[in-house]
Amino acid sequence: MTFFIINVLVAAILTSFITAAQQPRCRLEIEHTSVPELDFDERYCTDSVYHPVPTLYPSSPQEPANLILPQTGSRLVLYHQTFHDSDGNYHSLLPLLTDHTGVTHIIIAAIHLNQEPGEITLNEDNPFNQKFSSLWSEVKHLQQYGVKVLGMLGGAAKGSYKLLGGSSSDVGTHRILICLHLKLTLKKFEKYYTPLRDLLLTTALDGLDIDIEEEIPIETVTRLISRLRTDFGTNFLITLAPVASALIPNPFILEVLYPLNPQPKCSTAPSPVYPTLPNLSGFSYAELERSVYGAEIAWYNTQFYGGWGNALSTAWYDAVIEVGWSPERIVLGVLTDPQSGAGYVPIETLVNVSAALNEKYRGYNGGFGGVMGWEYVHSLSSRTHQEDSTEAILGSRDLVDVVEQALAGGVTIVQYRDKTSDTGALISIAKALHEKCKAHGIPLLINDRVDVALAVGCEGVHLGQDDMNVAEARRILGTSKIIGATVSSIDEARIAVERGADYLGIGTLYATNTKKNTKEIIGIPGIRKILSYLDQGNETERSVGTVCIGGVNASNVQRIKHQLLAPTPANAHPKTIDGVAVVSAIIGASDPQAASSHLSTLLTSSPPFALASTAPHFTHENPENEIASLLTKAAKCTKKVRETSPLSHNMTNLVVQNLAANVALAIGASPIMANYGAEAGDLSKLGGGLVINMGTVTPDGLKNYQAAIEAYNAAGGPIILDPVGAGATSVRREALTSLLGRGYFDLIKGNEKEILAVATASGLRIPDATTQQRGVDSGTALFTLAQKASLVTHLAARERNVVLMTGATDVLSDGSRTYAISNGHGYLARVTGTGCTLGTTLSAYLASNRGDKLVAALAGVLHFEIAAEDAAERGDVRGAGTFVPAFIDELWNVGEGIGNGAVELARRAKVVCVRGVDGQGVFEEA
Repeated sequence: MTFFIINVLVAAILTSFITAAQQPRCRLEIEHTSVPELDFDERYCTDSVYHPVPTLYPSSPQEPANLILPQTGSRLVLYHQTFHDSDGNYHSLLPLLTDHTGVTHIIIAAIHLNQEPGEITLNEDNPFNQKFSSLWSEVKHLQQYGVKVLGMLGGAAKGSYKLLGGSSSDVGTHRILICLHLKLTLKKFEKYYTPLRDLLLTTALDGLDIDIEEEIPIETVTRLISRLRTDFGTNFLITLAPVASALIPNPFILEVLYPLNPQPKCSTAPSPVYPTLPNLSGFSYAELERSVYGAEIAWYNTQFYGGWGNALSTAWYDAVIEVGWSPERIVLGVLTDPQSGAGYVPIETLVNVSAALNEKYRGYNGGFGGVMGWEYVHSLSSRTHQEDSTEAILGSRDLVDVVEQALAGGVTIVQYRDKTSDTGALISIAKALHEKCKAHGIPLLINDRVDVALAVGCEGVHLGQDDMNVAEARRILGTSKIIGATVSSIDEARIAVERGADYLGIGTLYATNTKKNTKEIIGIPGIRKILSYLDQGNETERSVGTVCIGGVNASNVQRIKHQLLAPTPANAHPKTIDGVAVVSAIIGASDPQAASSHLSTLLTSSPPFALASTAPHFTHENPENEIASLLTKAAKCTKKVRETSPLSHNMTNLVVQNLAANVALAIGASPIMANYGAEAGDLSKLGGGLVINMGTVTPDGLKNYQAAIEAYNAAGGPIILDPVGAGATSVRREALTSLLGRGYFDLIKGNEKEILAVATASGLRIPDATTQQRGVDSGTALFTLAQKASLVTHLAARERNVVLMTGATDVLSDGSRTYAISNGHGYLARVTGTGCTLGTTLSAYLASNRGDKLVAALAGVLHFEIAAEDAAERGDVRGAGTFVPAFIDELWNVGEGIGNGAVELARRAKVVCVRGVDGQGVFEEA
């Protein structure tokens, strides 16, 4: 039986102070005027006639704009910068949904560009540091429920905007100087803008808040706004965050407002009576608003605090509107805590002021623009995430109705988990759920609460490691009830089975919104280890049911089911998971019935990457006959590559790209060098293969790899993993583990130490592998041929793919058939990138020949290595330098020769069967 468990979780969350500040707003739509758009490009630097760079803003900077955008709706904006408390506990954003605060926009602060080109940080860390995983996960949930999430660039930490460029006015009016300066500025802008663009693309943020607290020319801002709009389209939100005093002419501030700017008693931070720099940005916001770029700005998150304005009354906000700004464009920015700086306004005062502004500007130029708070961590709604919760995923929908829809879609078990409600409420909801489950003939399990299960009379319980132990629950419930147990280690699994658990919930596979406070994220290798233990145990351990939990959804369920088994070459029917447990993939779906039906179908069908290679492959009793049969098939594979010219999509480093492209062409394939993951969605549909080459490891590179892997897995296109130097550094080892846990690879190729690194990441322990890899070179061999064959065979069986260990003698296996190949030449090891281009070759062979991946791989290796032999024998080859062009020539010649029979694989191939391998003392379960 396949288990398909839906977890239902409920949690009570505190209410937010911000709700009080939100008032209904009346909006009036008025069109925005515009002026001709101007480009900063080389059209002002032609060699014919001098075109002076035009004056963009002829009006006086002191004249505020009187323009607004069409209505954007009510706004309640909240900045979020302090992501963790002093103990490292994450401040969850989910209460903003569960408390129904009405928050419309979250701004993640602060993104910084750094002096080193390409280096971008979120506060002081890489944005994709593991510490931010919960943040980015919650961002997606907020967006699903209609909250717009923006990033904030800059802020109090200066420097980001200086890096984005300067002004042509800095160099006078000389034509050559202006042109040179402009070109250098644009080049500098691209260098520092690109990582910002990539971050926004990767995180799928809804916009960018431009918080400028350093003096820069207006051209820097307009250039940034223009590029953001070009790159992200009209729906991308662009906001600015000026201080209030920057929106009002200086005389007005000095004569009218500062007498109205007393420091509130609750403010603890010192502040000058008169700010030394009323406009922190150095350019006129009125000038910007009046230009064509003003129409691209959604609104201004205006800081009415810090000595540059206040919200103790409506006076400062009124002054901004009085000099010409539209109220719909101005959001009232306040502090959420008196310790955050000068100008804190008590919540009672803020409620009164915002209500007064709402009433005052009702029906006038779009109405009051809304309220902004700095920052979330100090609001009463903020809390450290201590309880797992999916109330935010459920939203306002009725829990029982959602579960009933899921049951109709094919869910086979329902588990109800509620850590916060009182017993009476638990029993009431559980009874309602039980009625629905009984109508569909589906068991209901209660998480943790044996007493509730008894009161409801449902089919059983699921127990965590901190709940009642299984034996005690069995004594109370009797033998007829179902008891499941959460386990994340072999010891926990052993104890649960000994005490009578009917099934094990193994995990956590991946971190999720409902599984954050986990002792350990064990991933694919950890679950395999437990399955392997059970598989080798007694009859009870072998027969116990298993499901995995944590991050399972429609995009990965087939791959997870395919990968989660712990086979050995001798075991044709290894233990695997019997099902999966999901929460948000169904509870959070707009159509729970359709979502559960789709997941059920996926769970019981083969993934696209396995469909073409599921036919059984037979071996001959006589090894010579087997080799003869293989070589006949291999020749057909070579011919098919030349006939079909498959796409070879290479994600590799710059050092290798030129050689890889030439090798692909020489074997008859069509190469493309595309390292940007967003392109993979289209490329994966062209019937080609993908090469992931780990020659250069960066956080951005890993994100792009992941996007490409997901696309090719979904399309069923073969993926070759080349873990270059994977054993050399901890960074590379961690990157390899991440890739293996997040995608399926049809073939993994590497030298001895790279394959050892793969085996370790897969969950095997290599006791004798004590020598750290120095670089991409293979170094001195550690094992005998028999030991290599044993390791490669077991690793291929474990990963359910093909593994190739390269060396003087290559070892190739699919977990049941293993061969040693002794073709090739020493020159291949003396040229940078030849190993990488073998990956290129294999991608084309597997793309054209999908029926038997092992035969396709063997054919590719033979084509590649026989060509190397022929090239090395040519009279014009005198060393590694002259070898490369000859090698490319011979790749073409050998491919053509195999196709027309001039090159006989039966005569040239040096291939032998390797049979009867066992552990050889090389590895053991980690």
